[in-house]
Amino acid sequence: MSRIKTVGVPALAVALLATAAVAQEPEAATGGEDQAAMMAAWQKAGTPGEPHAALARAAGKWEMTVRSWMDPNGEPMVSEGVTERQMLLGGRVLEERSSSDMMGMPFEGIGRTGYDNVTGKYWATWIDSMSTGCYLQHGTQDADGNAVTYHGEYPNPMTGAMTKVRSVVRWEGTDTQHFEWYEDHGQGELRTMVITYERAGS
Repeated sequence: MSRIKTVGVPALAVALLATAAVAQEPEAATGGEDQAAMMAAWQKAGTPGEPHAALARAAGKWEMTVRSWMDPNGEPMVSEGVTERQMLLGGRVLEERSSSDMMGMPFEGIGRTGYDNVTGKYWATWIDSMSTGCYLQHGTQDADGNAVTYHGEYPNPMTGAMTKVRSVVRWEGTDTQHFEWYEDHGQGELRTMVITYERAGS
């Protein structure tokens, strides 16, 4: 099974390139300009730029404090943990692995964040030891350049209905980062979690 997965991803990339080449074949037959434009577009789509360099600022080890609210008017539950981040795929994707205690239980989470040159948006995925799904959200950078706001949704385990969510990743200097999580269950948006990251050793 693992061998199939390992081969499958490069094969998909080759297939996408082949598909694009076939789609351009009639034009390419009239000259090399269209093929050159196609290759230039693919190269532009796949080349890391300033947004990816901004993501790379978060690489390293971080100590995190998690505050979460079951009741928005009550006191938050507080837990602490560690997050380690590294850039993957030649500086294209930021991966983070977090470990902490959540509601008295060991918790592990894996996130990946990137920037799509084609859509002009950030994207983020998240999986963890308290769920069996994969959460996907897309975001844009704020005007001040110090924050990215994401939007997405997830299925409510109790009802199966989709819950709208918003999250904000905001920098405070170079060694502190804040993550805020908001949910809307049909009665307005509520903040349910805040994570503060402090760079280890800072």
